[in-house]
Amino acid sequence: FPLCIAARTGRPVWLASLQVASPEYPLVLPIWTMHHRQALAAIPLLRGGMPIGAIGWSFFEPQRFDEAQCAMLLGMADACVAMIPAEARRSETA
Repeated sequence: FPLCIAARTGRPVWLASLQVASPEYPLVLPIWTMHHRQALAAIPLLRGGMPIGAIGWSFFEPQRFDEAQCAMLLGMADACVAMIPAEARRSETA
């Protein structure tokens, strides 16, 4: 799944249209289109350059994922990392 790839590799996954099955993500088409989704974005949550999780969005319409939209979604992912409580941050480094 794109979320798993984002968390494992630390790279964002942009699926602009789910109209065509992707060989890289064979389960995405039947699962997400059943819920009337047309596009997906999965972005790693990075701390110190290392992925500590991922966040994803699904869209009812195909997306262009232009530079501005990618920057906005990447910024939202950074904001999510910043909201992890200090207690959780300490336990990650222990």
